[in-house]
Amino acid sequence: MKTLSVNQKYKVSLAILTTSFMVLLIFQPFDIKHGFTFTGIVRVLTYSIMTSIVYLSFDLWAAPILKKRKWNPFYVTLWYSIVFICISISIFFIKNLWLKFTVYTLNDYWTVLGKVSLITFALISIFILIYRLNLFKDKPSQIKLKSADTNPKYLQVQRNQILALSQEKNYTTIFYLSDNKFKKILLRGSLSHFQTQLSREMVRINRSYIINLDYVINLNLNAQGGVIKMKYFDGHLKLSKKFVKNIDEIVK
Repeated sequence: MKTLSVNQKYKVSLAILTTSFMVLLIFQPFDIKHGFTFTGIVRVLTYSIMTSIVYLSFDLWAAPILKKRKWNPFYVTLWYSIVFICISISIFFIKNLWLKFTVYTLNDYWTVLGKVSLITFALISIFILIYRLNLFKDKPSQIKLKSADTNPKYLQVQRNQILALSQEKNYTTIFYLSDNKFKKILLRGSLSHFQTQLSREMVRINRSYIINLDYVINLNLNAQGGVIKMKYFDGHLKLSKKFVKNIDEIVK
């Protein structure tokens, strides 16, 4: 199961904030009788913000754990259950905070939990549908790589078409795709110079190479680091032990 990138998770969280705000504002569940006043709208916004924060916090924390468990259905179900409970607790707490703990008791919590579960189930169903339509998928964007020359040279290419960069002395060879053809260009500059211009999928694997993880076919780790097989490349690339953490951070 492919996990969402951090950028995609933030987009989902923002979508949850916006959608939950509209649902709470229009349908007024949880006995919200705001009357479309400024205070009422702010109150609804606090519910939505808390819902979004709880979801994002759990998703960033739990996704690596669930991935290690190979997305076992039991742990996924447990995770969503914990999210439901925490969202309902946060909404119940904020609701009582607005009312200064003078009206509602813990007995009302179960009502809140039930409503939260129904609304969350509906929202998740919508998000799954949208995700399957790839509306949250990051779109490819162009990048213009700049050399370190006094009169710099440029390479303009789609980010997702850069395969790898290889440094030799003061020059770097950039391997990329153009019209589905394998190409390369030599530009002045170190790997560090170009790395600041690259996207998150591009990671350093040794002193001489930066690669695009989207084109990795096989990765074998060992005591010395590991070896990587990439599409369009003959042979294997060495993964230095020092840079293994770069791979782990992206994979998570």
